Amino acid sequence: MGAGEIATRVRRKVRDKYFPARYHKMTAEQAFHHFFPSDPVVPLVPDGLFELLLASPHRNPPPQAGEGVLPTDATGLLTESQVDLRSPDRMGTAELLGITLFGTRVTLDDPPNWRKNYITGQEWPDAPSHDIDYHSIDIAGGVKYVWEPSRHQVLTAMAYRYYRTSDEELKQMHVRWLEDWIAKNPVDHGIHWTSALEMAVRIIVWTWSIALIDAKSGYPKETLRRALGSMAQQAAHIEENLSFGSSANNHLIGESCALTFFGAAWPQCKMAGKWKRTGLAIATRECLRQIYPDGVPAEQAFGYLPFVWEFYLHLALAGIALPPNVVERLGTSIRFIDQVADSSGYVPQVGDEDDGSVVAYYGTGWPRYETVAHGMRAALDTPLLPGGKAAGVMEFPDGGYTVLRASDPEMVAVFDHGPLGLGSLAAHGHADALSITLSVDGQPVLVDPGVYAYHEDPAWRDYFRSTPAHNTVTINDMDQAQMLGPFLWGARSSVTKLADAWRVNLRDENKIYHDRQVSLDGHRLTVSDRIEGEYRSAKAAWHFHPSVTVEQDDTGLILSWDGRARLKMTFDPKPFTMEIIHGEPSRRYPGPGWYSPSFGRLIPTTTVQTPIEGSLSTRCVPLNN
Repeated sequence: MGAGEIATRVRRKVRDKYFPARYHKMTAEQAFHHFFPSDPVVPLVPDGLFELLLASPHRNPPPQAGEGVLPTDATGLLTESQVDLRSPDRMGTAELLGITLFGTRVTLDDPPNWRKNYITGQEWPDAPSHDIDYHSIDIAGGVKYVWEPSRHQVLTAMAYRYYRTSDEELKQMHVRWLEDWIAKNPVDHGIHWTSALEMAVRIIVWTWSIALIDAKSGYPKETLRRALGSMAQQAAHIEENLSFGSSANNHLIGESCALTFFGAAWPQCKMAGKWKRTGLAIATRECLRQIYPDGVPAEQAFGYLPFVWEFYLHLALAGIALPPNVVERLGTSIRFIDQVADSSGYVPQVGDEDDGSVVAYYGTGWPRYETVAHGMRAALDTPLLPGGKAAGVMEFPDGGYTVLRASDPEMVAVFDHGPLGLGSLAAHGHADALSITLSVDGQPVLVDPGVYAYHEDPAWRDYFRSTPAHNTVTINDMDQAQMLGPFLWGARSSVTKLADAWRVNLRDENKIYHDRQVSLDGHRLTVSDRIEGEYRSAKAAWHFHPSVTVEQDDTGLILSWDGRARLKMTFDPKPFTMEIIHGEPSRRYPGPGWYSPSFGRLIPTTTVQTPIEGSLSTRCVPLNN
């Protein structure tokens, strides 16, 4: 942080402790009368949301190839924190309490204990928010596990089912949970007032779920008042604590879009006009800053793109006319994802992602990128630059990616030569310069192993964002960037373009370079590595999807899936040693041999490490070519 950012953060702390605004001392009911001159009419009608629910081209989609072996859940509603709303008659109210929270099955109370981590059984303190260190894992485990149920995706499911079934118990359950949350989480108190982004999600979810019930039979007036009072307090808190400086990443997009959405959805609020103008100006600016002109996310974290798309999607559903340059930039980002995806819809897990959603109108197993992008196209009534997938090479120079594609059989290689991440923190980036992924006929073969954890498990967090956890070269056992915290990088390597390759200048070392050239000649993928300078050790890592079986023969590796040998991988010169590592469920440790298909889930896989002495050329060729 610079001196100005530090000063601003100090001023905010002093303000919050000694000079809080009036709304900080109000109950939700009092806040309603403070922000609203009269009882409002619920203005949003759920028609747009219904259209979105039914618009997806995937009526009964199979799990994505890249998801590995996902459990099918015939009874749970909330799976990986995503709600499948399309079968409202399938389950009764009791099943709403059984959820899968980041890969772990838990049973909520009715209403839930909002301070409880249902995985560890521990609780966050009933204390003023400014006294709670939500980064700590020693209090009640990772904070995401208590924040996620309070995003209230399940309230949308209750409301949608009520609209479809007129089951009064669902309506009463919705009212009971909302009243309980408001009573147990007064302004500035508890873990749920520590993150403006969480408040942003709640504002949108509460609004839509209330609109769904109100459209059917009217929402109870007293509860609506308290909900609006709490939402207004959360919106005011967001305005006072907008992410800025080094923290101005996707959080700021969510916060600004929530202000805009609240102003559009509840125009009777005294602050509606200001919040709508302020929020839209920031949301416009940040879209153009956080998505490069070629569509690559500046955070270098592909998984946050659909999360960002959803915020802009809900602005459109609330009647906000997005500026043309925002629509265009969103379109380029959709086109980028379309280009890096294979024919199964699998998108490489580059950088961080936590499977977050705003109003989760799709369930686990649904192709997240494609489903949200389809919703964007429907809501904005625009094709949003649908892209063709012709064979050849496509460059994304602003964000730093090259996509190499062949057809019949399909081969899609994604080569990363971009920066570490966004801004001085590069919070969601990984030390993955010059890494590569490969899919063949819709089957991910060489993969980015994923994320698995944030604060919840520091050792696994560090591994999954380290250089050895990616398909690139590690020199002197050193990461390409210095880890200073779970979302903070220090000294980092630089990436430059040479005449025939890309170069990483290793951090903290004098004149040690890794050069990599990637080419796709017909169906022969060649990765050529060269190390310059004096170094102790260098090794390339190759991380395979769990569906791929890896066997070594005299000439290299045979890669098989679906019971057939599909791909040959050879090395020149042939490494004098080759280490093949398989993850063992009985010995889980942070290191190679593991794949995380989604946040909080680990699957054993195979990693191959090959030493490099000067240079190494690696080739992948389909066996039927």
